[in-house]
Amino acid sequence: MMASALHWRGGSALFLALLLALAGCSSGRNFSRPAPDAFALGQVTEAQILKRYGTPFETAALVNEDRPVKILFYVYAERSPAQQIKNHRYLNFYLWQGTLIGYEYSSTFQEDRTDIDAALLDKVVKGKSSRKDVLALLGEPTGRFAYPMTKK
Repeated sequence: MMASALHWRGGSALFLALLLALAGCSSGRNFSRPAPDAFALGQVTEAQILKRYGTPFETAALVNEDRPVKILFYVYAERSPAQQIKNHRYLNFYLWQGTLIGYEYSSTFQEDRTDIDAALLDKVVKGKSSRKDVLALLGEPTGRFAYPMTKK
C-alpha cells in the first residue's frame, strides 16, 4: 500500500494556460467534486479513470523523482456573455506506470469552492497541529499524492 500525502493547491501555471486556452474553444464537460475516498492511490488505473470521466481535455508528462508521470487534465468552465471565464473547476490525475499516484481538484463554483482563507494557514503548526486539527480548520483535502509525486 502506498503512503499518501495530503495536498491543498490553489493552481498551477499549466492549469492557468489550460484555462486561457478555453477562451477560444468549448467549455469542456461538467463533472462534480469527487468524494475524499473516491480514488485509491496505487490501485486505480488509467483505464478506470477514462471509463469514468471520458477523454481528458489535455494530457501531459513530467518527470518527478526520476520517474515519468502522465497527467490527465479535466477542465470545465462557464463563461460570461463577454466570453470571460466566470467559474471553473478542474480535476487532474497523475499516473505512474498506468496507476494513479495523485489527483487534485479545484473549483470556483459556489457549490463546491475549494479556496481557503490563507490566514488560517498560520494556525497550522508543524509538530504540534494534528491531522484532526488541520481537517477541522481547513476541511477535507482536494487532492492526494503518493510516491513518486512525493518524496520516499
